[in-house]
Order: sequence, then structure tokens, then C-alpha cells
Amino acid sequence: MLQQAYTILWEGQSPREIILYPINFNRGDWLQIAVCYPKSAVFQVTADIYERNTGRVHSVQHYSMASSIHQALNKSANRLYHFSTESGYLFLHLQAHEARIGHSYCSQHGCERIKITAQFRPDDYTVCPPKPFPGRGNNDQFTKFHVSQRLALPCRQCGAPQIAISSSPSLKYTKVQVQSIRREDVLNGMQTAFIKVDEELFLFKRRGLFFLVLDACSGEIVGKRHFEMINDIMTTKAISSYIQVSMKQRSVVLICSRDILDTPPGSEMSVFTKAGSAKPIALYEKGNVPGKKHHKD
Repeated sequence: MLQQAYTILWEGQSPREIILYPINFNRGDWLQIAVCYPKSAVFQVTADIYERNTGRVHSVQHYSMASSIHQALNKSANRLYHFSTESGYLFLHLQAHEARIGHSYCSQHGCERIKITAQFRPDDYTVCPPKPFPGRGNNDQFTKFHVSQRLALPCRQCGAPQIAISSSPSLKYTKVQVQSIRREDVLNGMQTAFIKVDEELFLFKRRGLFFLVLDACSGEIVGKRHFEMINDIMTTKAISSYIQVSMKQRSVVLICSRDILDTPPGSEMSVFTKAGSAKPIALYEKGNVPGKKHHKD
């Protein structure tokens, strides 16, 4: 039923990726969702529109972290989520924003969906209290789903393959994910930036720029380096030297940033063009550098 709160619990470990579809929703219909995760989890939440006939995905929007449950569940146009490290629940307001025609499942633009990607250690298991929504008594109605662990197992004969589609199946691909966070994200409670290469996760809890270098041929990690972004010309010199001297040819360089407060003089650094950037990268106070991946020729 609509306009209600729903709790999703897992038997065993939580899945690292789930997609929620507001199917059969009229524009404005909503649900409040609480999903149980390990308390160490780090999230990336996005909304998009999926065209079932063509497979095209468009209108991608990123959810921001709210500072409280009330803010995340507030019925507003802002796309927010809140993760409680005390209870282990991820809270969000699931609402349809597009109008559908007649009794169609989705809108004429496609099916709205919300994708939740969680990163946590393999040995982290989920233990959440039974009543996640604050201020609701035992007589308040809400629906609780206990999802069987069997449903979380891989389905071998359904869905699209979770591999890159290529005309050269002998090639091996490396899966990369980069999440940078701004000063605004930190103030809203988001603490961890990360780089993930296949199943290996690198968490960054210090301010600055983080470089992770991979061998372009083997995909192996061959180097990593952190630079604290302080107001010192030596910082830009150190970064320039690292890119020009320490990085070998045929490298893939991943760059992640976290909570940059001060930027060094001459922060528009043309040296990044030697690492594959199309143009010099400018650093701004209270901003961030998006994660980048590229090949050096």
C-alpha cells in the first residue's frame, strides 16, 4: 500500500546493490523505506529513468546525505537519504516524479528507479532493531519484509550478464568505482571517500587528493599516494613531480578527493594533462576533484 513506511531486513548479509522501482505509481505517490545494512556501510544512491524497450538510461540524479531521518523522509523535491550508524538503517523517501499514461506501469519517459550501492567489509553482517522509524508506537501500521537469503544468491539463468559485453570475450575487464566527497557532504555526515577496483576497496578518511595507479595491461595496483591540499606551493610541485616521474607509461590513474579546504597557489595544474586529463584541472576551495580514470599513452 502507498503512503506507508516499509522496512526491509535480510537473512544473512545485505546485498551490495539493490534497485527499487516505483512501478504502478501515479505522480506524487510515495513510500518511506528503511533498509538494513552493516553499520560500517558506505553508500552511493542514484535515481534514473530506464527505458525498457531500448535499454537506455537517462535523467541520472545523485542523492545527497541528509543530516537526520526527518530531513530524509521529508516530502520535498530534494533527493536525500540518511544512514543511521546507530541502528544500521538506510532511510529514504521513494516517490514517483513522472506522470504515467492510463494504466501503464511506467511513465512515457520510462521506468523510474532508485539504485543503492553499498560498500562494506565481507565479514560485516547485518543486525538491525525491529522498529527503525522513530516516534511510532507498537500499534502504528508498517510493513516489514524478511527477505530470504536464497533470493540474494546469484540467478544463473535470468537477467543480463554482470560482465562487460565485448566482441572479444577473451579480454578481461577491471571494474572501477570512485566516490569523492565535498566539504558540504562532510558537514552532512558523509565521512568516507573511496576507490574500488574489482572487489578491493580503498577507504580514504583524510583530507586531500588520493592517487591509485594501475598497470593498464594487467590491471594490478602498482602505486598509491596521498597529498594533503595545504596552502603551499610545494604541494603543486610534489603532485607535478609524482605525475611526471613516478607514474610509468601505460598506467591507469584513478584520482579521488575528500574535503579540500585550502588550495595551493597556482592550483590550475596543467600537469594533469600528462596524466590523461583533457585540460588543466582547477582546484577550488570547499570543492573537490571528480574521480578520473584514463590511460597514459
